[in-house]
Amino acid sequence: MSGLKAIVGLACALMLSACVSGYSPSSITGGFEQQQLSDTTWRVTYNGNGYTTEETVQTYWLYRSAEIAIEQGYDGFQIISDVELTALPDGEARILPAVESGLGKPYMVADIRLLRAPLPERGRYVFDARAMQTFLAPYVNELCNGNVCPHVHRYLFPGMMAEAPTTR
Repeated sequence: MSGLKAIVGLACALMLSACVSGYSPSSITGGFEQQQLSDTTWRVTYNGNGYTTEETVQTYWLYRSAEIAIEQGYDGFQIISDVELTALPDGEARILPAVESGLGKPYMVADIRLLRAPLPERGRYVFDARAMQTFLAPYVNELCNGNVCPHVHRYLFPGMMAEAPTTR
């Protein structure tokens, strides 16, 4: 009987690990974590699993960063870690995850500084938290095969945040 329990437990664990990481606190299938480093500085991490796309990792990471700013009573945030903004040939842009593990499990970890309005207009990687949250909500809530649907990351281009997604 104990052997059967072990097999059932192993089967459940395998089924859980086969799921794409959802937008939630860290669990066996991945998720977000945060650590407050100072009054206005936070380290935000999003861990994916073997089924999670980079698109999902970066979208969830940005969404969680916006949530932290709002939860803490701030208006925006600035990415202060060394991450690079990359424009792709089709005009899409994305923030590259800080690291991808050798096991095919993408994750992103970077520090943010919380900001009050008025937000700097020309600051490097400065985002309005409510605008970011509004822009990303449809992608966080409506998934494609368990991952964030591919989309042009207009929110990463200056002056484009006001253009919330209407169709995909």
